[in-house]
Amino acid sequence: MSLEDTENGHRRFLRKSQGMPSLRIGDYLPNIQLKKLRDKQTMLLYTYITDHLVVVLLSDTCDLCYDALNGLQEFIQKEPDVNVVVLFEGSVEHIQLIESSLPQLNVFQVTREQLNEDLRTRGVPWGHCLNAEGQVLTSDVVKHMAHFNELMKPFSKRIG
Repeated sequence: MSLEDTENGHRRFLRKSQGMPSLRIGDYLPNIQLKKLRDKQTMLLYTYITDHLVVVLLSDTCDLCYDALNGLQEFIQKEPDVNVVVLFEGSVEHIQLIESSLPQLNVFQVTREQLNEDLRTRGVPWGHCLNAEGQVLTSDVVKHMAHFNELMKPFSKRIG
């Protein structure tokens, strides 16, 4: 499955896989290079891993992604120690809005090509929970706080 714009600008899931298959549980998320808009600092994704990392993949062309941001905000308010990065495909203005609304998050701009090819993402909003080595422990659609709780199940004893 891959991301593609529909006529009305929304994302849809495609049945035919193009390129590499989607990431699966046990795969390692690629340690891609990221550039923060806020301070222009360039870092590798794995720099942000502690004992875990929640990677949230969003796009400004996806209506459900705005619901996912609300769910993420609610989740991190309840669980402020959870380690999260947001990889956002979209405009600088939207990223700046997210950064100002959720200053505790590390938000990075990514391209559709990075989502599809490097991160092997086939739909958004999507989340991965990684262990300390960058291995995918859980991976699923994220829209509401309950989805983020489910994503964090491997670490549920550590969080509230």
